[in-house]
Amino acid sequence: MAKSNISDLYASDLENRKSSPYNGDVLKFTQQGASREIEIGCLDHFFADIERPSVTCGTRITVIDKLKRVIRQHFELDRVSTGKQLFHILRSFIRHADRLQLETFSKESWKSYFGAKGYMWRLVESAERQHNHAYMYDDGQVEGIAEKTAAGKKRLLKYALSEIGLDVFDWDKGLKDFSVKGKPKNALENYSKNEHETVLRRLHDKFFLLAPILIVEQESGRFSDDSKGIAYSIAKNTLISKKQTLDVELLFLEGITLSKVFNFTMEIGYHLFCHYTAFNDSVVTSVRRPIEFIKEKSEGKVSKYAIIKGFKGRAEKEVTGVIGESELEEVSARVDKRTGAAFLNMMLKLSSAFNSDEHGLLLYQLDDDGLPIELKTGFKNDNVPRKLELFADKRAGLAERLADSISSLCKYDYIEQIKRVVDDEGVRFISKSKKYYKPTSNQHTTLMHRLSVAFMQCFTDQSLRYAQLPLLYSNPDEDGKITATCTSALISSESEDVKNAVITFRFDEVFLPVVHEIEGWAIERTPLLRKRKKGNQYTSKSSIDDSDYNLEPTKQVSYLFPVGRIGETSFFDSYPVNANLLAQIGLTPSHFFCTLNSTRFRKTVADNEYRYGSELTAMAILQNSKRVFEQHYANGHQGLNNEIIAQAIDVIELVIKGVELEEAKQKVRDNWKIDVLSFDEYKREVRLVILMVLVVMVSQSLRVKRIS
Repeated sequence: MAKSNISDLYASDLENRKSSPYNGDVLKFTQQGASREIEIGCLDHFFADIERPSVTCGTRITVIDKLKRVIRQHFELDRVSTGKQLFHILRSFIRHADRLQLETFSKESWKSYFGAKGYMWRLVESAERQHNHAYMYDDGQVEGIAEKTAAGKKRLLKYALSEIGLDVFDWDKGLKDFSVKGKPKNALENYSKNEHETVLRRLHDKFFLLAPILIVEQESGRFSDDSKGIAYSIAKNTLISKKQTLDVELLFLEGITLSKVFNFTMEIGYHLFCHYTAFNDSVVTSVRRPIEFIKEKSEGKVSKYAIIKGFKGRAEKEVTGVIGESELEEVSARVDKRTGAAFLNMMLKLSSAFNSDEHGLLLYQLDDDGLPIELKTGFKNDNVPRKLELFADKRAGLAERLADSISSLCKYDYIEQIKRVVDDEGVRFISKSKKYYKPTSNQHTTLMHRLSVAFMQCFTDQSLRYAQLPLLYSNPDEDGKITATCTSALISSESEDVKNAVITFRFDEVFLPVVHEIEGWAIERTPLLRKRKKGNQYTSKSSIDDSDYNLEPTKQVSYLFPVGRIGETSFFDSYPVNANLLAQIGLTPSHFFCTLNSTRFRKTVADNEYRYGSELTAMAILQNSKRVFEQHYANGHQGLNNEIIAQAIDVIELVIKGVELEEAKQKVRDNWKIDVLSFDEYKREVRLVILMVLVVMVSQSLRVKRIS
């Protein structure tokens, strides 16, 4: 049956509207436990704005009435989400048509909104021009929407308009379609070698320190909710008995209960489990006890792996073909027979101690009543990394933005604040504003402290908690870098019992004024020297002639990043930089903290196996099809490719400056702290493969000759 023309739809007048049973234009609903409402009456006005004049065109009024009825029906049928989406896309469509003075429900307005050069495609193209950080966008600049999102909006509006009798399919003929699948998501970066080693070392140290404490406290009946600081005291005594000092990363334990320590330890266990199994998140969180350890002999060696019960629900298939007799699906993962098996054994003891269910979840957390509940893996991206001071290798790229923020705060008492704003149409854009702070306020001091730590952390992996004044500076080297050092009463797992460790910062000469600004601010709060009047006790009066005074070092330790009131400062306790601070000035937190999640662990394990093992074993670890695997490795190993390119650029830059090729290569090897450049190593591996192939070919040729 042919669709009606829009003019044929005009079947009511203003009097008929008044008698309509659908006269409620406020639709109420509940979202995240809160009562919300939308006002669909705005659709009766120009620009779908309740503040604008009402529409007088009878045809448009009739269409709006029918569409409002469709929206109400979605709400009545408990399809609130669909009803809200239809309302928002319809309002956006109306506003666009009115802005261009087009007939609202027409082929022209449809083409202007969804056509190849239309509004929706412009939003999609905006999303493709992504920047690494929010501050790189202009104020008011649209970040855009995904092509898949645009496809969903078009499908929803197309169905609604078609349902009320409009010939939308005719309007849409010849228009470019949005991809339902959308473009492939950018793969998460794998961990660098340094990041991976540091992460695993610290996770292991903390897990094997805290898990036994929790098990003993639970088995002895001393586990309670009013147990603040118990874990801290026990951990400290445990390390002292081993002639070790308490890690700086564990100071946060001092004020939390055993229940919170348990949840934190489980979170660490979750990350380690992701590393050892390379399972997807859905599998990790569904793993249940028991875990069986099986020994396997291969070529005279005995290895150990574990059969782990779990299910890959999203893919609706088992991770492996191992089928058990129980209702639980079985999946397997081979783990290292030393550290991996030790971790799984300890994880089993911890899990069983707080949940005796024979087939209970391996990983879970405790609620406020101390009862086991499902582990929530939507951790803040700075939770564990912040507590354990795990930083991304690429954080040096944030220094310029942090330097600008420190300068504007010191000189003009404001920072440029960045917000991502989502309008009613679901379009995300950037909003920039200046946020001012009173120079003498605690907020100003706290912000300066946090920005200073973040900035200086860009140039060192060492803990800054005990960094002390003054800073000592070198002259710029040939690369334009300055090295600054300071002493620190450092206590960490990397340098046990070191009381006067040295912290080293290496930064571009352009950042020297900002470093001086930070040091000057710290000296004002914790002076290095004090005045003592000759023959009298200490006085701080500076109006008297300095010649009557002796300058002496202050007895109080002068910290580079002091907290507290002037004259009563100390080192910071909890690490002051967090994701919210970084996002506030438009930085992406994952570029500062080394974010931990199952996908990155999974990718790193596969990358390492692909690079140092084989494609077959990497596929076995990921348990993917060859097609899925090749999507990630179609052009070889991404990490290795990037290393080769980066090192080649470094060599070329040095050669351009007049450095001989071999000397340039040596300098790059020194800077990267490697013995062989990645490309040279790759060539050597290729030569070995070619040599092996030749050996096999020659041996086969000789065998054929002998037979003949």
